[in-house]
Amino acid sequence: MAAYVVQRLGAAMVIMVAMSVLVFLATHALPSNAAALILGQYSTPETQAALEHRLGFDLPLPVQYWRWASHMLQGDMGQSFEMERPVAPILWDALGRSAILAVCSMIVVSTAGLALGVVAAVWRGRWPDHAASIFTYFGVSLPEFYWGLVLILIFGSTLHLLPSSGYANLAEGLGPFIAHLVLPSRR
Repeated sequence: MAAYVVQRLGAAMVIMVAMSVLVFLATHALPSNAAALILGQYSTPETQAALEHRLGFDLPLPVQYWRWASHMLQGDMGQSFEMERPVAPILWDALGRSAILAVCSMIVVSTAGLALGVVAAVWRGRWPDHAASIFTYFGVSLPEFYWGLVLILIFGSTLHLLPSSGYANLAEGLGPFIAHLVLPSRR
């Protein structure tokens, strides 16, 4: 059993390295110049060359990949050019918010699914069973972004009962925190 686990972990590592190499090469195969995109439309060839040198884009691809991969393994994901701050804290903050949203969504889906299943089982063949079936068919057949937009239009824009965007910390109070989670968690 241990040999199987080690073999699977080794295969996963090889796949992760291969995917990182492919993504790295794909980004370098793009026709656009990264320095030109960062500097904008009014950049000169001299400023582009200076930025490419500062970022190491003028180095050979294996050296660029080694620098990127070694920094990633140390937890350094680089700087955000738009926000001018390190990328890692931005991602960790977003990951924490996404985890809270995922847990809330799982709770809502599990509770609603269990309740509809009980309703359909208790009143089998009667109108509550048919209503639960129609509700679930509509929920499954239409994409989630459609229901999201409908709920935002109804409860956020029209009735003004819930915020339609944004985020509230728990430090701001339990009410605003939950109010900002209701619409994204409704799936």
